[in-house]
Amino acid sequence: MVAAVITAANREHVRELLQKIERASGKGKKKWTKATRQQRHTYMDQVVRTTKLQGSLFYAYFSHTTNYLPCILSTTADALTKASAGQPYRATVLIDGLPKAQRH
Repeated sequence: MVAAVITAANREHVRELLQKIERASGKGKKKWTKATRQQRHTYMDQVVRTTKLQGSLFYAYFSHTTNYLPCILSTTADALTKASAGQPYRATVLIDGLPKAQRH
């Protein structure tokens, strides 16, 4: 699963909100793969239920792949296309969780 949050003005507020949900879910600062299934489920459930993210949260589910980067790029492109409603759109993209070799 890849999730994207598109926000215009309050990026730091969204980041703080997601960190608060991480703590409350028990996931904390653990990498996604190191968190338990219950912690991941609780985290995603709380994110999806957060009204402050309505209209800003986009996600896609991919199965039978371990090639993470194309999934991120596809989800990000789809989210930006939907958020822009076909109009010109300028965005700063921040990606969490990339391996060091792919961060460039």
